[in-house]
Amino acid sequence: MAKEFKEFDKKFAKLAGTALKTIESIKGRVPKEDIQDIEGWPYIERFTEDYSQSFIAYAVYTAPTALFWQQCRVSLKGLSTKEKLYCLTWWWDVHVVDEKMHSNAERRMWIVCINNYIGALKRGGQLDLNLKVQK
Repeated sequence: MAKEFKEFDKKFAKLAGTALKTIESIKGRVPKEDIQDIEGWPYIERFTEDYSQSFIAYAVYTAPTALFWQQCRVSLKGLSTKEKLYCLTWWWDVHVVDEKMHSNAERRMWIVCINNYIGALKRGGQLDLNLKVQK
């Protein structure tokens, strides 16, 4: 998996740091106060790390939604933890909450990918055990 991870980082390097600009191009201005008010991951009740490594690898690297997820993931590079959580929350709302937008299978892939990313933030010390911002 590390090999694929690095390949996507390289392939989409030009997208690094662009997540907020992309969201603004779709929904309009992102109020900075909305980002500063973020204290942690708002969907903590939907957070789980109970997926098998093989299922995570499928969702993140080979599922039909994986290419778009990798573009989104790379676009978070260089953003603060609060900015990342803002973007992840927006993507969750668009790809998981809005049931008319995507099939159940697509929504499940987004849940796995985003939860995996949240878990990485937790493992990296950016979020505490309660998924609150640490740094």
